[in-house]
Amino acid sequence: MGAARKYATCASANTKGLIVTNAAQPHQRTLGQAVSDVRFAVHYAARNERWWRRVDTLLSLTGAIAGSAAFGSLFAADAAWGPWASGVVAVASCVALVTKPMDKAIEFRDYKRKFAELDAVAWSMSLPDLDARLRTLRQEPLSGFDSLEPTAWNDMVMADGHTDRVRKLTLMQWLMACMA
Repeated sequence: MGAARKYATCASANTKGLIVTNAAQPHQRTLGQAVSDVRFAVHYAARNERWWRRVDTLLSLTGAIAGSAAFGSLFAADAAWGPWASGVVAVASCVALVTKPMDKAIEFRDYKRKFAELDAVAWSMSLPDLDARLRTLRQEPLSGFDSLEPTAWNDMVMADGHTDRVRKLTLMQWLMACMA
């Protein structure tokens, strides 16, 4: 899994709201770049929501299958696999209890809705107003996966018709994208 961290803006923006194309020439942020940040947040939250929903499904299925009598009888006679199967079930149960994947999925769903609502009105706002709303929304302590950021970027640029701006994914990013 990718390292968890707080949501960050689109890769082109820095924390001062300036776009730096040349270290000697900073450019002021535009409304279009701010709207891109909003759209990126929608895609990023959607990817993280799907990730946590699928993790929850996987852990729930593991618990349900492991709790069945058929599973127990399958490994009861095999001295080599029995302890390993029990260990996998125990680890899956602990991971589900500690991470609470469905709670995280719901948090990202709510986050996605807030940014989608902002996206609907973003072009009608002034840049300072939009940036103020972005700062407010980003103050929620939500952690997502770094490995899903390039995938969210690709989702955003493809949705906007800029297929030439799609980034190549690493193996880990591609695996995370398949799950999310």
